Amino acid sequence: MFITKVTFQETTRRFVVNEPCTYSELWDLVAKRFELPETATGTLRYTDPDGDLISLSTDGELQEALQLVSNADPPLLRMQLALDQKEGATAAASTWCGALSDDKSKGDDESEDSVVVVDGEEEEAGAEEAAAAAAAAKEAEEKAQALAAEQQALEAAAQAEEEKKRKEEEEEANRLAAIELAKQLEEEERVEAERRRQEEEEEAAKRAEAAAKRAAEEEARRKEEEEESRRAEAERQQELERVRREEEEKLRLAAEEERRQEEERARAAAEERMRQEEEQRRQEEAVRAEEEERRQAEAAAEKEKERKEEEARVREE
Repeated sequence: MFITKVTFQETTRRFVVNEPCTYSELWDLVAKRFELPETATGTLRYTDPDGDLISLSTDGELQEALQLVSNADPPLLRMQLALDQKEGATAAASTWCGALSDDKSKGDDESEDSVVVVDGEEEEAGAEEAAAAAAAAKEAEEKAQALAAEQQALEAAAQAEEEKKRKEEEEEANRLAAIELAKQLEEEERVEAERRRQEEEEEAAKRAEAAAKRAAEEEARRKEEEEESRRAEAERQQELERVRREEEEKLRLAAEEERRQEEERARAAAEERMRQEEEQRRQEEAVRAEEEERRQAEAAAEKEKERKEEEARVREE
């Protein structure tokens, strides 16, 4: 955001422009504030630090001008407006000055009626028109100054509101910082208490561990003695078990031999039964084959008989 003051003839307008802003947007704003006709064209000029009058006509030139005033406080760009054609400038100035007056229609009618026949009356009408234009220009300047004062008051109020908001934010930040500091202190106290509790628990655990170690050593010696006794008893039981297993193994081998011989006898009987069944099946198949051959022979003889009977019928016919 930057402040712009534009001077046209004897009138200066002040307004605030938001960035980014193009040259076309700036010209439209100037034309609107000075109430220029839509066909009006002209040039905006500013004075650089070297005292030269620089013309603006592109976005790049506008950005260069803004960079020159960007470090100022406030950033203020002063410019002059010059219309291209003299006739257009005079018409634009008359239109603008008349628009600022509440009696525009009346003034226009009087000026048209005053320029009539005699030179004296024409000069008088011109003087009245000039006085009306000057009064309108003065009124416009007063309105512009009032608008500028109002704008400055609004800006001052906005700055005061921003300052108030900034102070409130600082107070809130300080309050939050105090709360955070209190939380940190509380957390440090809690951590310290937790550390002391852990140290006490570790010490108690060490004492309990030492007592448990002594009890474990005594229990280990007692278990070693019991284990030695159990081992001796286990060895005696193992010897008895080995003898028992050897006897059981002998009995098992004898039983297996008996079972194997029984299985061999059963397998031989089964093989003999299967052989006899196979022999019987072959005999039955041979009988069925003979029966089939007989049926086939009978069928062939029957067909031959039928053929001969058919041939006999054919010969008879």
